[in-house]
Amino acid sequence: MLFSFGSNGGGQLSLGHTEDTHIPHRCKIPPSFPSVPPKQIVAGGNHTLLLFPCGTLFVTGSNIYGQCGLRVSEGTTFTSFQLIPPPAETKWKLVSAGWDFSVLVAEDGGVYVCGMGSKGELGLGEGVTQTELRQVWQWSPESKVMDIASGMSHTIAILEDGSVYGWGAARKGQLGPGDEKVVNMPKKTKVDFKAAKAVCGREFSFVISGDGERHEVFGGDRFGIKSEMPGQGALKGWKSVGSCWGSVVVLMKDGSIKAWGRNDKGQLLPEGLKDVRSLAIGSEHGVAVAGDKLVAWGWGEHGNCGNEGGGDVKGEVHEVQVDGEGELVMVGAGCATSWVWKA
Repeated sequence: MLFSFGSNGGGQLSLGHTEDTHIPHRCKIPPSFPSVPPKQIVAGGNHTLLLFPCGTLFVTGSNIYGQCGLRVSEGTTFTSFQLIPPPAETKWKLVSAGWDFSVLVAEDGGVYVCGMGSKGELGLGEGVTQTELRQVWQWSPESKVMDIASGMSHTIAILEDGSVYGWGAARKGQLGPGDEKVVNMPKKTKVDFKAAKAVCGREFSFVISGDGERHEVFGGDRFGIKSEMPGQGALKGWKSVGSCWGSVVVLMKDGSIKAWGRNDKGQLLPEGLKDVRSLAIGSEHGVAVAGDKLVAWGWGEHGNCGNEGGGDVKGEVHEVQVDGEGELVMVGAGCATSWVWKA
């Protein structure tokens, strides 16, 4: 069972309405909805994508620019999950989302985009600022996309050979070294190690190797995102990586957590957070399954931290109650939205 809470002005919580809520409510789902936890929960400014291990993809929320992958003529706002069929004879493999756009990767290697962006977010070349679902790139079968992440206005893709490509806004250096302010089509970024995972903040990108021996930040040093970064090798044995707009959070396999960057609203993890089984980082907040509890922290103006009246949750572990039977299995977080799956 999937529950959601937080910002919902575009219907992105799939609750059948467009009102914010600080109380986790069970999402409205179609009959074809899988009974297993999703592989990915990713969110744009006002839309959400849910990808399942079987390759089935559902979306909800604002579609005013076609960012949900559906034609604008089919609806500009969806308040419950809609199925997005994959291209013929393949399945969906990975998804990411920026403010008003989405990037969908198919198992056959095709990369598709939809939505709107005036800073190269679509990767379709100069002058293309809006599109319904359309293929942007086809990497070779020998080197398909293995990971993808999007910030507000840029995207980083990592191929199976460990090479890194990016497109979109580049003024802050979030796509790697270079003088370009905008990269309109996928461009290779120089990285001197084999990358395996990427996350994107608002104006930076973070990539890390599979063993955690090497990592790098692309972008400026606002909020100490570079200068406070752990030294090389300090992230060896990472389990998952997430990023707020101005910070990075790394969950290690031993259960410890390393985090750095912006913390004015409590974005970094509070003291006393232990026994983390599932962790998700949103635009300026985080949620986790810690032991048998759902907890949240950070910027919570839209109720996305589960506290009545909204407001920031700083320096404390705020427990959020979820009605109904079942075990808390996984969490997700987006742009002031929070998600939890109970089995």
